[in-house]
Formats: sequence, C-alpha cells, structure tokens
Amino acid sequence: MKDIADISFVTVGKLVEELKEYGKDYPEYVLNVEIPDGSVLNVMGTGLDGDGDLSIEVDEDPDEGYYDIQMLIDDLESYDENTRVYMEGCGLLFTFNVHHDGSVLSEPNDEDETVGCDAFAFGEYKYEPSGWLTESEKRELAEKTRKEKRNERIYAIVLAVLVVAEIVGLIYHIKALIASTQPVWESILWIVVYIVLLVICGGTLYYSVIKKQKS
Repeated sequence: MKDIADISFVTVGKLVEELKEYGKDYPEYVLNVEIPDGSVLNVMGTGLDGDGDLSIEVDEDPDEGYYDIQMLIDDLESYDENTRVYMEGCGLLFTFNVHHDGSVLSEPNDEDETVGCDAFAFGEYKYEPSGWLTESEKRELAEKTRKEKRNERIYAIVLAVLVVAEIVGLIYHIKALIASTQPVWESILWIVVYIVLLVICGGTLYYSVIKKQKS
C-alpha cells in the first residue's frame, strides 16, 4: 500500500486495543465492516503487503467462515503493533473511519452478535488469487480454525476446574493428616493421588493449552 495524502491509517496496536475491550465479553462476536454503499463486509484473513502494511481481507458473503473477535485479536497480535492497517475486498481498498472520540469500533449488537465499524474506500486493486486455496476453501479453513479455538477454550476451562478441585482435595487431606481426623495411611494415600493428578492435569493444561496459545 502506498502513502495516500490526507488519509490516516490506524495501527495494529490501536485496533487490538479496541478489539480487546469487547473481546473480554464478546469473543465470538463477528466484526461487521460497513462501507458507504450500505454493504456489510466481514474479515476473512490478514497478511502483510509489499510495503510492510497489514492488509485485512474482507468479503461480503452469507456463508460462515469469518473471523470472530478473538480470532482476529489472536491473528493481529502476531504483527508489530506499529504496523499500519487497511482492508481490501470487492476490488476496493478501505480504511477505518475514525470517530470523533478517536475510536473505530461501535458498541456490540447483541441481536446479531456483531461489533460494527465504518470504512471508506481510498483506492482500487486487481484481485489476484494467492496460493492454491479457493475462496470456498478459505472460508472452510477459517471456520475450522474458529471451531478449534472454541474447543481449546472449553478444554482449558475443564482442565482448570479439575486443577482447582484437586488443589482443594489435596489441602483437605493435608489438614486431615495434621489434625489426625482420619487414618494416617489414608491421608498419605490421598495426598499422593492428588499430587499425581495435579501433575498430570497441570502439565496437560500448560503444554496442551496455555503454551500452545502463547506460541
């Protein structure tokens, strides 16, 4: 993307900061990008262009497969926060319309589970398919990724609950051992069992979920 006079572009850091405000409570909402003709576009993917600016691919299509808010945050955080952001779709280049208060996103719409923003076109481009994936395949891949991330979050919650329950059980039996409220051998047995379970569940939570999300 070349420099365009009199046009300001938001940065990755600015966009992520605003998305995270809604991502806490609405991680699975979809970003609706409204352009001047009234059409609504959704995020399909991201990538750096030849100038080092970040292009967000948007498209108007009723099929599923769009990025939700959390997916977009995860994707954007892999780029430098000072990188300029613009959007491309339908043969046009778009930039975010910045509100008077400096924000670019609108309040969430609970009825259709979306967060909105306005955009205006500043240029055109010639569409050239990249890679071997068709648009349909891209949507299927995005939907698969979305489901995988949702399942990972559920898996992490279940493991976290188990870890908390095991910690509570371990503390209970340590207190029972100290207070001699049950046979010593029984307390020691349960303490060993809970320690083993904590190592297994805690290790699984860290390596399979937390470490994977950080990488």
